[in-house]
Amino acid sequence: MDNLVFSDRSERLLGKDAIEVLSNSTIAIFGLGGVGSFATEAVVRLGVGTIIITDFDVVDITNVNRQLYALHSTIGKKKTDIAYDRVRDINPKCNIHKHTVFVSDQNINLYDIYQIDCVIDCIDSIESKISLIEYMNKRGIPVITSMGAANKTDPSAIKTADIHKTHQCPLAKKVRKGLRERNVMNNVTAIYSTEAPIKPSTPGPLGSIATIPSIFGLYCASSALKILTSHILPDIYH
Repeated sequence: MDNLVFSDRSERLLGKDAIEVLSNSTIAIFGLGGVGSFATEAVVRLGVGTIIITDFDVVDITNVNRQLYALHSTIGKKKTDIAYDRVRDINPKCNIHKHTVFVSDQNINLYDIYQIDCVIDCIDSIESKISLIEYMNKRGIPVITSMGAANKTDPSAIKTADIHKTHQCPLAKKVRKGLRERNVMNNVTAIYSTEAPIKPSTPGPLGSIATIPSIFGLYCASSALKILTSHILPDIYH
């Protein structure tokens, strides 16, 4: 595939210098569910040169209503394998690395081999989420973290803010507390919703629909774009 053709429409909007920055950047995406799958989709289509994907899970039938990689034909398959193949199909020149692991304090140092420019955190586990943010933050790597997309229906309520300025989101409250305890106070961007969570109609897992996690993921990718290119596109990001 001709890389000029691949990036032509993006370059018309952002300019050659921004496309060059993106092609030389490395983004690590953690969690490939409803939010992470769409974040990955947008990041690769932006032309980011190196992508690191991490998820421990396989596709389940309950994922089909909202996750990009969830099809009847992919049930039981590893999300990292599906994502890897899709990324290569979109842009064969993208350098993609996959890790099928559950992120924890015990294995987070495996990412030290990469020169990561930005992290997109779409992990569900609060403990893993806080550990990941702390680890990357202390290494000076900007983090974009997705807060709660479940039990929400209003896309207009989705916002971007410093994690310590978020409100209304129960997940964000727990993450803020955990980060304060670990003295992580800056360089963490949160994607969150100001909509009050809706109580599910029946007991059980949290409810979620296709229109909200997907937008969270696109917001994550947009924030990554801003972090990577704002220094050469000051008139766009003001």
